[in-house]
Amino acid sequence: IFFYLAVYDHYRVLRVVPRATFSSMNIDFCAQALLAPACGILLVAIIFKGNCMAGSYCLDAAPLLSTCFFAFLAHCAIHIFLLSCLVPLFGLREKGYRKDAKKYSEVAASEPCSWFSANPIHCLRSKFVFNHSPPCSYFMAGLESKMEVNESIGCFFKENAAVVEDARSYYMPKWRDVNTFLRKSTGLLSEADESTMGDTGATQSG
Repeated sequence: IFFYLAVYDHYRVLRVVPRATFSSMNIDFCAQALLAPACGILLVAIIFKGNCMAGSYCLDAAPLLSTCFFAFLAHCAIHIFLLSCLVPLFGLREKGYRKDAKKYSEVAASEPCSWFSANPIHCLRSKFVFNHSPPCSYFMAGLESKMEVNESIGCFFKENAAVVEDARSYYMPKWRDVNTFLRKSTGLLSEADESTMGDTGATQSG
């Protein structure tokens, strides 16, 4: 099951999720906190391998196990404490939200691709399980005009109707206009030929 979840999540992130936005430090804090057990295991390995080495301590099995266990717990506690209290002291002093921050409804009204519309499973669940009316529209590039609004489920995007050109507003030439144009063009060509011939004759006589 774990292998299936890992493969599915890997495929979903690379093939389905168009982009990811990390708008806070919560993700970074969780990632740093998850390193606490890993670093604690390294400390336990050092204590275990250093037992009974030349010029080092030498503990029996039960005391060595207790020492490794409490060292692991102490390291995790100190690790989390430093992340929570010491690390923020070196961060930005400014607190609060940005003054130009927008609400989700405002951003979703202008961005067709969201967590809801980019998730095909959520769109299917919205239509066949929850029976939303209208259901959450699945985002596909080029088909934004087909997306429907349902503010109760977080779908705010609606593409404005595009301005369609009316071909009837353009002047369409008729056959009479074409005939007149051809006659004028023929007349201009005849005059140009006559003038050329006249200039040639004058040059030859000279």
